[in-house]
Amino acid sequence: MRGIRQGGPGLAGRTGGPARRRAAALLAGGVAAATLTTVLAGAAAASTPSWRIVKTIHGPDLQGITAVAAISRTQAWAFESGQGKPAEWRLTGSSWARVTFPGRAGDTVTAAGASSAGNVWAFTAQVSGASRALHWNGTAWTVARSFGQAAGSALVLGPADVWVFGQPAAPGSGLGTWHYNGTSWRRFPRVAQLTGGSALGPRNIWAVGGKTAAHWNGTGWSVTSLAGVLPRSTLFCHPSADYAVARSARDVWAVGAGNCQDEQGPFYLLHYNGVRWRLVAQSARYGAPQGVAPDGAGGLWIPTVAGFPGTFAMVHYAGGALHRAAMPLPGTRLTVDAVAQAPHSAVTFGGGASYPAGNPGLNRAPVILRYGP
Repeated sequence: MRGIRQGGPGLAGRTGGPARRRAAALLAGGVAAATLTTVLAGAAAASTPSWRIVKTIHGPDLQGITAVAAISRTQAWAFESGQGKPAEWRLTGSSWARVTFPGRAGDTVTAAGASSAGNVWAFTAQVSGASRALHWNGTAWTVARSFGQAAGSALVLGPADVWVFGQPAAPGSGLGTWHYNGTSWRRFPRVAQLTGGSALGPRNIWAVGGKTAAHWNGTGWSVTSLAGVLPRSTLFCHPSADYAVARSARDVWAVGAGNCQDEQGPFYLLHYNGVRWRLVAQSARYGAPQGVAPDGAGGLWIPTVAGFPGTFAMVHYAGGALHRAAMPLPGTRLTVDAVAQAPHSAVTFGGGASYPAGNPGLNRAPVILRYGP
């Protein structure tokens, strides 16, 4: 286009036939090239992965997607909680549809997980703390157990291998660490403070909570203190490690927060290299993590919330650095409270809510998000 603008005045002054035909050919070629460039640029932009809202649910205020689970790019579950009874949304192929869910009035779905379309788990809780473990076997939902406290996260490895951890808001005094073997539930008091885990296999699980990291080898938990890795607690700040992602025995990541009064942050990122844990990064720009999921390319997706009433940021750890990811709405109008990667892919699902700027308690609309194709 630069050449066309420079040559335009000189060509316009010519009146000879051959010169006019040459000018027309040059102009047409330039326009065609420019059009092709624009089309290709648009196609490239359309194919570039990004976070986008794929489902907005309109209904009562104070609703939101509070838990998500996925087994593939085309099979996932999202659970809506708030006023009234919770609802379940199921992705089959390319569309989300609401399906029957046995939630009770006042229930919040605090965690979910799945290993197959016939093995989905959802954990609900009341304000009182009373909670239930609900299991979908491909045909119907059943109540697998009731608890006295709320679950914070879950690992679903199979129908007879389910781990449940407490909530970061109450490390050491919440639900604790539980395991279901297909027949009965067992509590592990020694690691009651764990709040989030990640499995490399049934006999190779890494989990964190408070200032503790732990490893399950199939028969027992070994515990490592993170007190020398995280900053010290103060009167107004109580740092903790909350969620984990394990890639190998020498590559384990954990995210946490300072839990400082009125701030929620700062944000912490920790790494275990097979020998020791270290604090990789901390940032006052970001707040408390709401979860963590692999991005399918060696990085991490970490939804965070800072301050009150809360400013959301999707933190992306990639290339050895923290980045604030572009989102379809600003952090004052959107929150993402749960993330789940579709295994063996670069697709990640998120769940949360949109609302008027700076007012998360008004006109909330639950939203389901997706990153990747």
